Amino acid sequence: MQSLPEIGWRRVLLFPVLIGILSGVAGIVLHLSIDFFTDVCKSLIYFSNSDTIPYYLLPPVGALIAGIIVYFLAPEAEGAGENAAIEAFHKRGHIRLRVSGVKLIATSLIIGSGGSAGREGPLAQISASIASFISSKLKLREKERRVLIVCGMAAGVGSIFKAPLGGAIFAIEVLYKRDHEVEVIIPSFIAAITAFLVFGSVFGLGVIFQTEKIGFESPIFLLFYALLGVAAAFFGRLFINLLNVVRELFLKLSMPNYLKPAMGGIFMGVVAYFSPHSIGIGYEWVQKMIFSELALNIIIILLVGKIIATSFTIGSGGSGGLFAPSLVIGASIGGLFAEILSLVYPDVPFVYETFVLVGMAAFITAVAKTPISAIILMVEIAHSYKILPGLMIASIVSYALSGKESIYPAQVETRFHSPALRKELTVNILEEIYAMEAMIPREKIITVSPSDRISEVFNLIEKTGHTGFPVIDDRRLVGIITFEDVEKIPTSERNETVVKDVMSTELIVAYPDENLESCLQKLVINDIGRLPIVDRNNHLELLGLITRTDIIKAHAKKSTETHE
Repeated sequence: MQSLPEIGWRRVLLFPVLIGILSGVAGIVLHLSIDFFTDVCKSLIYFSNSDTIPYYLLPPVGALIAGIIVYFLAPEAEGAGENAAIEAFHKRGHIRLRVSGVKLIATSLIIGSGGSAGREGPLAQISASIASFISSKLKLREKERRVLIVCGMAAGVGSIFKAPLGGAIFAIEVLYKRDHEVEVIIPSFIAAITAFLVFGSVFGLGVIFQTEKIGFESPIFLLFYALLGVAAAFFGRLFINLLNVVRELFLKLSMPNYLKPAMGGIFMGVVAYFSPHSIGIGYEWVQKMIFSELALNIIIILLVGKIIATSFTIGSGGSGGLFAPSLVIGASIGGLFAEILSLVYPDVPFVYETFVLVGMAAFITAVAKTPISAIILMVEIAHSYKILPGLMIASIVSYALSGKESIYPAQVETRFHSPALRKELTVNILEEIYAMEAMIPREKIITVSPSDRISEVFNLIEKTGHTGFPVIDDRRLVGIITFEDVEKIPTSERNETVVKDVMSTELIVAYPDENLESCLQKLVINDIGRLPIVDRNNHLELLGLITRTDIIKAHAKKSTETHE
């Protein structure tokens, strides 16, 4: 794979600044748009006034309007924005610019009307769309386009969540379940911090949640944090399974696609009736849990309601993000765990809000497979490294127990499994293997003599299954004879014709220290099936032979060793 210096440092470092500026502006517009639609819907709903519209009827209305806009203008704007950006990186490498506008309006309608979704994911897709547009206009190469898509994701999450370091790490980590796109880490940092400064110039540079008594109690509490990790993994699996079931259900549902989000909105309305805390983004409830201001029964209702509401909002095709709901669910798990702990051990002193933050990190780790960014995000929020032990233990346990499934179907296992990177990685692997490692050594090669009859060579082909043989005369390589050469000789003349009369003497050769990528290019360009491996200083000395099959075997062996 190309390194950043090969792409061009100036271009890769300049463009992220541009992406960051535009993403920051897009974040401001998205935030204001969500606030506007939320205020409009609040003016229409009632909790006690019978002259206005019931709040639980608004989610299907907002989802219906959003569904019509999305499916007639930009169908790829449906669902979780994070997943769409991940898919663009691995497969298409391109997101239409119109997606950014459609995603912004549709997300604002969904969240504003009470749908359970987040704004970080949509902004990640919007920013990736802007990055893709710039890449197309500047006619950047595919590699550079993917770099800028990741920069857009980093800028989107890092700015609107007000955590640029965590947002950048999240963008390079969320692409894979067991890998990281480390080569774009510096451009991602630049884009994220730029977007954060632009967004912060309007909405402030402070963290998104306020904390007071963050700390680490004592080593004995590591056991409790490990148990919190187990709980996060359990609820993570539950959320992923429910989300996948809802997705499959709506995929099979026989109705126009633009109506499906409205159907999901109806289920959302039912959930909102029993759990009004589940509507919208839900960050206000996280803040209350951090300050220990929510009762145990409210936390349970929020936890269950948010899992169900988010599954139907996003699983039905509603436009939004899964990042924020996952944080709310994780905070609920942490708050619930802290409440239970206080009931079981009323005399044990512990920091309540630490469990809330650790719960968020552990749950994000479980459902998104992003342990490093989850830890960094919470440290940024807490402004303290004191919570690191709890964060690390809970996230490690959660990651280990959560299984391979993720809330983002577009995630792949490793870089090796990415369709976009597979070709680059294949070439890279071949460049690391030398001919001497893959060739058939001289002592195992079947050779023929210039004076052998063609009929004898034909019999040798039938006996061994090989279709070509080096021709050796007095230990010197003098030619190659293949099945194609033999086939040209009429059957009646094969007993009288000898090898030296039909063999190829203008040989394409390779050397022991030549890599397999170079060998493969020689085979393909010259349309031949085998390469003699000879001494660089003496082309008549045969050291080995290599075929395409040998290259494939060497590549497979190296790939297995690399990715086990």
